[in-house]
Amino acid sequence: MNRKQLKILISVLVFIIIMIALTFIYYFGNNIYESKKAGVIELNDRNFEKEVLKSDKPVLVEFYSNLCFPCIQMFSVINDFAQNNKDIKVGKVNVYNKDAKRLVESFNISATPIMLVFKNGSVTNYVVGYQNEKTLNKLIKIDKYKED
Repeated sequence: MNRKQLKILISVLVFIIIMIALTFIYYFGNNIYESKKAGVIELNDRNFEKEVLKSDKPVLVEFYSNLCFPCIQMFSVINDFAQNNKDIKVGKVNVYNKDAKRLVESFNISATPIMLVFKNGSVTNYVVGYQNEKTLNKLIKIDKYKED
């Protein structure tokens, strides 16, 4: 491969990387707007106690990352779940948000996406990885950690 061909190859690769980055930015921008419209709360260290631990409703909390493909897929599932289940509060925690660092550490989050269910201030169930809305509905109903 000569020098001219190498320059062309590098230019094409840079163009592809830029297009992928712009696609992610567009996709995340729209999904963040849709999340707010669906009533999904962006959680952090400051509002977690009020919105989750002291909630009078069950709460589904998704810990996610913008760099995680299953998390990207979960955006629409979480939004649909929130719109279809007004009796359940839905929140999201970005694991790379510096304002959520204590939350990530206190729940030992090492994989994303992970969804935790809270009832009366305690975790009652959880699931890791991409899930559909039907599974999330089942998750809310089963108290895996219920004390007898």
